[in-house]
Amino acid sequence: MTLVFRLLGMLGLIMLVGCLKSSEKETLPSKEISMEEATLWGQKLEKTLREGDASFFLRAMDWSAWTDRILKEIPEKRAEGTYKRADLYQSLSLSGGIAKTVAEKVKNGGAYHFLRVLKGDTPKLLFRLIDPDGGVDYHELFLHRGKDGNICVEEIYLYHFGETFTNALRRTLFPELYVGGVNSYGVMMSEVVSILFRENIDLIQKMYTAFDQQQYQKVLDYYDALPQELQANKSLQILRLQAAQQIGDPAIYAFVLTDLRNQMKGDVCVDFLSLDYFFQQKQYPEALRCLERIDRILGSDPYLEVYRCHALLFMGKRQEARQRYEKALQEDSRLLHDPTFQAIGKALEQSFQG
Repeated sequence: MTLVFRLLGMLGLIMLVGCLKSSEKETLPSKEISMEEATLWGQKLEKTLREGDASFFLRAMDWSAWTDRILKEIPEKRAEGTYKRADLYQSLSLSGGIAKTVAEKVKNGGAYHFLRVLKGDTPKLLFRLIDPDGGVDYHELFLHRGKDGNICVEEIYLYHFGETFTNALRRTLFPELYVGGVNSYGVMMSEVVSILFRENIDLIQKMYTAFDQQQYQKVLDYYDALPQELQANKSLQILRLQAAQQIGDPAIYAFVLTDLRNQMKGDVCVDFLSLDYFFQQKQYPEALRCLERIDRILGSDPYLEVYRCHALLFMGKRQEARQRYEKALQEDSRLLHDPTFQAIGKALEQSFQG
């Protein structure tokens, strides 16, 4: 498996906020997409994935536009020397990218819920992705109308990454164009750090290979062997966190997450990444404050009551937990079919019986 295919898979598996500026939008090639049309399209995407049909989502991915976004503003010689446009386009289209990853998660028991249309120069759709194991992420799908008149997806904003898919992939494919720890594209690294990337590219590739082969301790070992300047790279930090989570040792995971939180202070994805940590450490008041911040960013989502109810139950606030649980079901009846939400309901029932 080539490195670009591994990176595409990693970015699809990594499971955070805000909208891109309107200046990043492409000019629509034809008439605008209405709110009603966008709503119907979002509902159809949810329905087709729920029925096990991934073709609608895969056909809607405008891989040409995605390729252009990834290579945008990258010096032509640099891009051609690393990934030719045709090769990158082929890798995206053949892998299925994040669309395939989402479809597989839904097929294996997860869900992809359309929440609402977000207002802007062009429509963006907010989706809730629930993993088969109950984990949650949110995506903003950027829509535009293709040359054939059909609605296409030209970009996806990943809340768990705190940036768009193309920015995350571009930063991963061209790490020498970034200052360590800084998300914004376009800031060149110092010559020293650029040299360090070139000198350690084999070690970085070994990290991704080790993750593919489920050798998670090796991923941590390879990360520890990197120079400190490279350890600040966001992609490598999150890959390390994923590996630590897969190892299954709470102490290792807590250590890695604490280190990541210290290095990524102010990054919008930290609250999403911190939820597990707060629950693991039984810091329920901090977990609730974290949820409030996430809720404000999203504009609210009833599914977050899963986490609130869990925290409130452990804090002994059964009545408030039940009120929030019932309110969430009133706002989104789809939660009745969610296993995690069903488990919370049973826990609430048992708490009152006891």
